Amino acid sequence: MEAPHPWAFRPDAVPQRRPFGDKYTTFLGVVLMGYAVAGRGFAYLGFPPLFIGEVALVLGLVALAGAMRRTSVVPGAAMGLLVGLIGWASIRVAMGLPTWGIDAARDGMVVLYGLFALIAAGLVLEKPGRLRWLIAHAPRLVWGVILVGWPVHFFIRVFEAFPVWPWANVLIIQTKPGDLLVTLAAAVTLVTVGFQRPKPALIVGLTAGIIGLMITSRGGMLGFVLGMGLATLWKPATARYGRFVYVGALVVVLGLAVGSSGIKINDGTREFSVEQVWENVKSIAGRSDNPQLANTAEWRLEWWGKIIDYTFGGAHFLDGKGFGINLADDDGFNVDDEGSLRSPHNSHLTVLARGGVPMFLVWLLIQGLWFWRVGRSAVEARLRGLDGWAGFYAVCGALWLAAHVNASFDVYLEGPMGAIPFWTVFGLALAGTRLQRTHPHLLDDLRVGAAPRPASGPSWSWAAGGPAPSGDGAPVGSVAAPVESA
Repeated sequence: MEAPHPWAFRPDAVPQRRPFGDKYTTFLGVVLMGYAVAGRGFAYLGFPPLFIGEVALVLGLVALAGAMRRTSVVPGAAMGLLVGLIGWASIRVAMGLPTWGIDAARDGMVVLYGLFALIAAGLVLEKPGRLRWLIAHAPRLVWGVILVGWPVHFFIRVFEAFPVWPWANVLIIQTKPGDLLVTLAAAVTLVTVGFQRPKPALIVGLTAGIIGLMITSRGGMLGFVLGMGLATLWKPATARYGRFVYVGALVVVLGLAVGSSGIKINDGTREFSVEQVWENVKSIAGRSDNPQLANTAEWRLEWWGKIIDYTFGGAHFLDGKGFGINLADDDGFNVDDEGSLRSPHNSHLTVLARGGVPMFLVWLLIQGLWFWRVGRSAVEARLRGLDGWAGFYAVCGALWLAAHVNASFDVYLEGPMGAIPFWTVFGLALAGTRLQRTHPHLLDDLRVGAAPRPASGPSWSWAAGGPAPSGDGAPVGSVAAPVESA
């Protein structure tokens, strides 16, 4: 008699009450989908001061408390340092509350959103099957970005019309091109490493979105390219990029044909044309002839230079200017009288300006340790033929690097739209480096073309009300085969 598959259900399995951690994992998946598709519009879902991001954080801490009773949620030096950094930033925020009030807490979130890394790691270390669920449902996020995310983004840019939330002057769907390109870097990698079937409509939708968004975001364009480069280094040997290359070449040829015909679309900020892509590339290298792009770059560089001067070479070396103060006002770089801009268009320099050089160096060290640990695990997975794990790290690496680059040109990690997905992936990847040793074949059958699960039992889906995975990664009520040790 054939042994049951490790993830199969018994038809007579008795339904059990889903633990809170399982319910929260489903909720977190919905939150990640919302931020990817609707951006700032989704962030305003709720009522002040409890918007969807704050609700997700509070509920996540409850789930984390439950996970900590069963497992350690600090897998390695990077996570340990992150815990210390969060504690350090919390003290600095508390020091700023008497003077700046809620603004101190708001500014401190650039570090405090790192709690989502602990939450994500705790969830999947407690029950490895939760990682399988997140990966298995990631294709829904990709389709959401293709069908809603970038098409609505361009609709709003061209027609300047879309419904707003009644309690805030914010569009229900309001995304940034750089943020979308970070998501698309992970989306393309999901397809190429085999976690999503490469249907023609999917390939065309992804490629068209990427080409269009690259016109409108220099930082996003650079982040996407570098993120895909890292994914290529970490990908499994079976990954396939061919269809994207063919479709991308076709889109470029069509774009050149349209560009040579003189057809251009102007949305009031940038021109949709082949020339605009070339101007974006030149502006990254500091050689743009476009005065708008050049002036924006000069404004950023001047502000960044001032921050470096008063931290590395000035009075705020140790402590920065703190959390709560409006850096744009205090540094003399605000763009309006309402004080809407609070931090420089560089999340890393925001940490430097507010926390000082020591906090900035710890921030960089955490990211460096993450890269070393996850990269080492990715190479090991590829050498051992663990294509599921190698593909997982490639997706995480694509988003991680694309997010870092985008955060170097925008206020990306200061808000929940960028920070929550970034830190969630950060924690999942670190947890994966531990699970790879204890559950080496956890992700094998999730890839397209992998050996299918047996048909003798329903496949589990929390969204459909099915049982949740048990502590060893097998669903509750299943007959799990022994798990190999690394």
